[in-house]
This record gives sequence, structure tokens and C-alpha cells, in this order.
Amino acid sequence: MLALVLVAGACGDDDGEVDEVTCDNVDDVREAFTDLEDVDVSEGDLDELLSAVGDLVDEVDALVDGAQGELDDETDSVASSVDELVSAVGEVDDDAALGDVAADIRTS
Repeated sequence: MLALVLVAGACGDDDGEVDEVTCDNVDDVREAFTDLEDVDVSEGDLDELLSAVGDLVDEVDALVDGAQGELDDETDSVASSVDELVSAVGEVDDDAALGDVAADIRTS
């Protein structure tokens, strides 16, 4: 999520390049990503994983919409990374051992 770091870095600048709403959206994405990392996939809780991914997608969508062209390259990169995550999670089914796919999900 290097792109998220770059977006967040722009929020710390005093040059006014990024508005406060976008910075708030970055914080929300960070929180959703942390919540996703906190899901213990080895416990096999697919519902919790899907919920956390859904929350992350919602927050990234809000970031992209809120940025409104301020940081297109960076927000596009974040959205692309989340799309890869969604694809990885989409390959998991109820019969799969979530612990077996944890590495794939973390690297997406």
C-alpha cells in the first residue's frame, strides 16, 4: 500500500495540495486496512474477512471520490491494489482453509 503512504504524505504538507476531506478519507482507509489486518484468517472466519474487505472497498471508493482529481495516480494505485485483494478473497470459498490463502491475501 505504498500509494496510500504517498497520499498520506501529501496530507502532511502545508502547501494546501490536498484538502482536509481527502486526508480524512486517507485516515479512514488506513483504519479499514488495519481492521483487515486484524482479521485472524487462521480461525477460518470467512464472514469477518468478507466484512473487513467490504469496509476497505467502501473507504477506498470514498477516497477516490473525495480526492476528485487531486491525486489521481496515487488513488488509482490504491484502488488497483484493493481490486487485487478483492480478487484474491473472491477465490476463497467456505470449504477452503482460510489459513492456506492468508499469504496470498496479505501480498495483494
